[in-house]
Amino acid sequence: MCQVSMQQYRKVQDENKQLKHDNQQLRQELTKTKHQAEVQHKPLELHQDVPIINKCPFLGTIFYEILKRHEHFQLTKRKMVYSDDEIQFWIIVRCRAPALYQSMIQQFGAPSDSHIRRVKYLFLEDLDISTKLVGQDYQPMTNYYTQYHKRNTARLGFQYLYGGLAFDDMCLNASEYIDTDGSIGNQMLDHNGKKVAIKHLFCYIFSPLDKTREKLFIFGQCHYDGRAREKQIDTLKLIIAALAKCRIIVVSIGCDGDKGINGIKAQACRQVVAKSVHQSIYNLSYAEKNDELYFTMLFCPDFFHLLKNLRYRVVDGFWLSLALKPVGKFIEPSNLRHVLNLGTAEVWSPAKHFKQYDQLALELFQAEHINILSKNDMNPSAFIVWLIAYPLCAAQVDIDIINLQQLIVFDLYLMIKIYNRLRSFKTHSVDGQKISENRIGNTDYITAFDKVWCQHYIVSMSKLLNLMKQYSDISIFAVSSQSCEHCFGLYRCSCHDNNSIAGITQVIQDQALTNYIAGTTDMITENKKYKNQHTFNVETFSTLNVSECAELYELADMVELLIFGPSNPKTKLDPEVSRDMVIQLQKFWDKIFLGISKETFITGSIQSNIVLDSTHNAYQQQRLARIRETGKHDLDVARNNLGPHM
Repeated sequence: MCQVSMQQYRKVQDENKQLKHDNQQLRQELTKTKHQAEVQHKPLELHQDVPIINKCPFLGTIFYEILKRHEHFQLTKRKMVYSDDEIQFWIIVRCRAPALYQSMIQQFGAPSDSHIRRVKYLFLEDLDISTKLVGQDYQPMTNYYTQYHKRNTARLGFQYLYGGLAFDDMCLNASEYIDTDGSIGNQMLDHNGKKVAIKHLFCYIFSPLDKTREKLFIFGQCHYDGRAREKQIDTLKLIIAALAKCRIIVVSIGCDGDKGINGIKAQACRQVVAKSVHQSIYNLSYAEKNDELYFTMLFCPDFFHLLKNLRYRVVDGFWLSLALKPVGKFIEPSNLRHVLNLGTAEVWSPAKHFKQYDQLALELFQAEHINILSKNDMNPSAFIVWLIAYPLCAAQVDIDIINLQQLIVFDLYLMIKIYNRLRSFKTHSVDGQKISENRIGNTDYITAFDKVWCQHYIVSMSKLLNLMKQYSDISIFAVSSQSCEHCFGLYRCSCHDNNSIAGITQVIQDQALTNYIAGTTDMITENKKYKNQHTFNVETFSTLNVSECAELYELADMVELLIFGPSNPKTKLDPEVSRDMVIQLQKFWDKIFLGISKETFITGSIQSNIVLDSTHNAYQQQRLARIRETGKHDLDVARNNLGPHM
């Protein structure tokens, strides 16, 4: 009896020794793997064909942690249990990389749907977003989300809630940023001797729980060389004050300093600093850890249509979003590709969508400049990119209101002209998408415009005009009783002369926009009975007179010529004429963006209260003075300043 007990005892001892040995080996392996990952400073190199991991340090890190824990659970024969943070990661991957999601399910086992639903619900609660308008008291809207969640749980599905995730974290190392001189370097904003490098930049659409309250978030992570908290707050105030010009609201969201967006928690350290900066900002939360400061900006809900629908489609597959220029800087091409399909739930297929655009991205978004005057005197596609990106910038800087009106009218009229030109083009299908047979500028690029997109654009601009007039506190937005409801005061419809825009045969109504927001691609339904009706139901401003509009129309006509060439295909545009047109257009941009009274600029031609680089700023002031003195540009100035530093 005693002998048997002794054998059992020794057996248990041996097993314990073996378990200790196994555990020690496991710890050593995990420590070694973790050390290797820290040394390499890059995400786990799995799924090389899926950029969501390889291009995103944040997601890669989470994936690596899941893998480590999975191996541990496998060895210890325990069931894998996911944290709430990891559930958020699963949600992101399921939406943005379905193939990877399926692979992960097979490899790790998926979390339960009930857990996912709970996490999404808690995530909504943590946001505490206010539905109140600018200047009113901040109130959480938790109850609003709670009521909606109970009423329509199904709408909180992956594609609806996270389908618009233009996420990929946009995590960039500071060294990956393009500096003011066009070189790749550490971009530093200089505010009275205090420098800040924008390290991370990413955005996503938090899909609305009602269709009129969609929000665009821009998340930024800043590194400050000043250690004192007061200095950090002062510097941040300067940034926020400049961004607040477009009625940005900063919401109170706490962050775990080292986890990025996935670390957002309501219980994290909060510090209200922005309420005294600008009336349109509620408050700001931040966590000071590793000298990183996270801040979150929420655009005023009333600018929903501007944010949701003025998503400038540069080339098929590219959405140039507001995330590109929160502080006036430009993201290099490889990262630009990840700001895609805001508000949609399209399957991300890099092999299908990105390969053909790599060269195009490099050509259109160079580190230094977009060469408008390129090999053939004009690169139409690059010109389009330059042209349509300006309004995005205008929405974020302290641009003169009258100039912004002119820009919108110019842009809208140009889109109408482009739409009318495209209506006659034959189309064919490329990867399931209709592409114009006549590619713009006879280039090898897929056209940057198509008819449906132009329709979306026209509706968006119309809605923007309509929204702007609602701000009764801004007297300049007074509605003109003489404005035409058909062409919003552009004086280009049959009510005024024979130069009609009746070619737009579709009736554009609020319902059409609602359908679009709900995900309907066929935004404007063609119907023969609506022919020659063009009801936009938009009133315009009283501040633009006929002569000012005429100048804008002339400029738009120039752009149409530069993009499409003469109406007669046998006629060629004289290179000298092209150059003159570009110079005239550059004058227009300078008038709009450099301003008359302001002398501080973001790089390039955008006006702001932030001075990025004293040397560059001095150059811009000299350039502006030369323009005022001579009234014209030399060709080199025109060539060198039509670049991405818009």
